[in-house]
Amino acid sequence: MQNLITIEPIKTEEAVRETEQVLTFLSGIETFSITTQQEYDDGAVFLNQIKNKYKILDAKRKEITKPIDVTKARIMDLFRPPLEKLKRAEEIVKKIMSDYDDIQEQILIEQEEKLRKQAEAEETRKRKDLNERAERWAEKGKEEKAEGLREQAESLHIEAPILAPRTEKPKGISYRDHWTAEVVDFGMLPDEYKFPNMPMLNRVAQATKGQLPVPGVIFHSKKIVASRI
Repeated sequence: MQNLITIEPIKTEEAVRETEQVLTFLSGIETFSITTQQEYDDGAVFLNQIKNKYKILDAKRKEITKPIDVTKARIMDLFRPPLEKLKRAEEIVKKIMSDYDDIQEQILIEQEEKLRKQAEAEETRKRKDLNERAERWAEKGKEEKAEGLREQAESLHIEAPILAPRTEKPKGISYRDHWTAEVVDFGMLPDEYKFPNMPMLNRVAQATKGQLPVPGVIFHSKKIVASRI
């Protein structure tokens, strides 16, 4: 029985009755108005009735949801440790795989850079050889032959080989770049990327009743009706 999580059947007849009564009670709220002092006084009574019914109905709701919440908490506690372990294991494996892929990619970049420099050096060597041959032919008066060699030297290009990736992505694995931004100089940030700290400004407005000037800010006051039951 220790591995059994149960929840008792929930009776909703009373809750349904309460909700129907509330809906009936509020059926004319959209046309509610106050034009006299008596209606103003009645409005205060009506407001207290609304708040009282809300408390009663909310208590009924909690009576129904409490056993569900307790059961859910037990279920969450049951699954939380292995799920957190699995999530952590996923992060560890992904990090190791990403690091390995980065290392292999860097090795590939370095190898291709080495081959590029070798191709560049070979291109320089061959171009120099062609130009030297062209000069020798020119000294012999063979200008046409010399010009042909100069053209070969000018158009000569040795392309460095492009290497295949060092790793083959396992089936179902892919990588994408995730870019993030870091503000290093707020003063240089364009205005469209600057946002006011509204929670702080609202706290200042409430604490000082709008009496503390803040450049570029206008404080507003809105009357809120409060009632005690």
